[in-house]
Amino acid sequence: MEIRALKKAFDASDFDQDGYLNMYEFDHLGKLLFGKNLMNYQQTCSFLNSNQIYGLTFEDICSIFGKESGDKTTQQMEMEKKAEEEEEEKEKKDKKQKKKEKKRKKKEKKGIKKKTTAKMRKKQTNQAKRTRAK
Repeated sequence: MEIRALKKAFDASDFDQDGYLNMYEFDHLGKLLFGKNLMNYQQTCSFLNSNQIYGLTFEDICSIFGKESGDKTTQQMEMEKKAEEEEEEKEKKDKKQKKKEKKRKKKEKKGIKKKTTAKMRKKQTNQAKRTRAK
């Protein structure tokens, strides 16, 4: 079974959102996935060495249905999501840095133009004074 579909069904069945499926939630998961109740909750907990009071985790559910070679565990999914978020953050910082650099260069260029223009005016004035003096 595809891990994403399983995760979606798990989240939809985890009514109290504690990350564990109790007996009622486990039955709901079975109805969502297969249209009927799954195997016996107590036996499943016993088989997986899970506490019946707490319930079954998503990892437990994955171990019941098995994972295809391309499927990912919750931890892998979370790590990928974190890596994507870090990459997006890095891209934002890079974009911001480039924008700052562009502004700095633009200001620098304007400053050079102003200085050059002022120098040219001064030079022209000095040349004009020299020509008048002759």
